[in-house]
Amino acid sequence: MLELTEQTFWSLLRNWRWPIVGAAVLVVLSLTVPGFTFFWDVRGYAALFHDHLGLGAAWAEVAALPFAFINAIAFPIALRWLVLGRKPAPAFLALLFVYGTTPLLHAMMDTNFDQRGPAQKWYAVQPGGEIILSDTGGVDPTTGAERRRLTDQVARIIVLQKKGIRPRIIAADPEAITFFDPITGQPEVWYARGYDGSYRLFGAEGFDETTGAILTAVTPAIVEDIRKRAAAESARAVATSRAAAERADAEEREKRHRALIMAFIPESYPQGTTIVGAKPRELHDHESAIAAQQIITLLTNAIRAKGTPASKLADAAYDPLYYDPVMSGEHSVLFEAGVEQHIRASIFALVDTRCQPSSSIPGLFSCTVTADFRLFRQNDGVIISSSDALIETGAGSTREEAIARAAQYLVERHSTTLVDR
Repeated sequence: MLELTEQTFWSLLRNWRWPIVGAAVLVVLSLTVPGFTFFWDVRGYAALFHDHLGLGAAWAEVAALPFAFINAIAFPIALRWLVLGRKPAPAFLALLFVYGTTPLLHAMMDTNFDQRGPAQKWYAVQPGGEIILSDTGGVDPTTGAERRRLTDQVARIIVLQKKGIRPRIIAADPEAITFFDPITGQPEVWYARGYDGSYRLFGAEGFDETTGAILTAVTPAIVEDIRKRAAAESARAVATSRAAAERADAEEREKRHRALIMAFIPESYPQGTTIVGAKPRELHDHESAIAAQQIITLLTNAIRAKGTPASKLADAAYDPLYYDPVMSGEHSVLFEAGVEQHIRASIFALVDTRCQPSSSIPGLFSCTVTADFRLFRQNDGVIISSSDALIETGAGSTREEAIARAAQYLVERHSTTLVDR
């Protein structure tokens, strides 16, 4: 057995005085500096690992033991080397381990929340909704935005951004949007409010890229308000569209009315006159056009011979837009144009003409003129409408002469129908 000599005793005493001195320094610092033991004892490291870095309680206790043990050895040794001036580099590394453990673990594990509740980080939002985290508050040097303490909602948004999930505007009809998960009842739509109170809907949690405001999950009351506003907006849009259509219709009617007046030129007709108009049924029927002009001239002369004013229809009034309704019996066209205030009667015709050489007499042409007439007469302020289909055949040495003879027969033989009625 080894004998414990006096020399051995003092040697052991000298080897253990530094741990004793280190322990004494720790006790003094622990009593005078609040929170100093956080870096040294097992309870401090257990709190670090559990509360601040998020480990489970059992694993936090296990991890705290080796760190506290190493710190208990490293501090006295570093203190001895510093006092005696020996081994400055190892002494620095020992002190770095002692004082750098906590910030190093914080940086490596990047924990956002203390398990006791408080957030350990601050955030600022860059343009576009990107979130930048910081260990301290203040102002973000890049954007100048104020840093705010992290919340659980912002932490969720960070996780979504890392997955590439960002809020996208929902432009669908609110009645067709599924606002809540049908199974869990959790909201699936988030919103931001405009300055006018309107809603902007998004399909994920995050920030409104336009205003930078954090989005809020919808509630049943908000959904009801959104749908009410959408219905009111839709009703306003329908009313606006209807009003616009009515204005356009009114403008079109006014435009048509002006065009109608310019076509008929009612002020050009003498009071109590009879208007006469005739046109070929087919647009490019030259022979029928000749017959129509002959009928107009003959009817006008015949009416004037009775001592009654007669006028030819204005050229613009032959437009099918105006002439066809008149031929179908619509005297409202004349009323709208203002013609009825000036006329006593009106005679309109659609003319067909067919000419062919005579089979029995050489050099002679035979032409048949068929005319559908529409007549309007005023009788004690009431418009009386009638129609007649008349046909006559004339002969002549030329087609023009034969057409003129047929038109003459048509007017003379039917003057009672056309002129005297």
